Amino acid sequence: HDQDPTTSRACANLTFTEGNLNQYASFAYDAAVALGHALHELVHEQGREPCPRGKYQSQQTGTSCFTGADLRDALRAVSFAGITGRVAFAANGDRDASGLEWMVYSHSGRLAV
Repeated sequence: HDQDPTTSRACANLTFTEGNLNQYASFAYDAAVALGHALHELVHEQGREPCPRGKYQSQQTGTSCFTGADLRDALRAVSFAGITGRVAFAANGDRDASGLEWMVYSHSGRLAV
């Protein structure tokens, strides 16, 4: 979602009918967006690129690259309004569940929020 409150939640021209959306799809979407935010911070904001395989930042000459550990740290710093609620992470990497918005379905499959 583009963070513009006037934009429809179906801004990607997708329409969903009852029963065709997996219960985990919204969490997967938020996970992909979180990773995108972390990569944006490292690549576009900090001007870094992935380290070549087997190389680490200290071994580079004049190049500031990032490792998996750097990506993990950038991911932990991510915070945004996602489909499932506020997406943020604790220092140990767990999602901060205080901002989650739960969807509860009855046995008939209808939304029972």
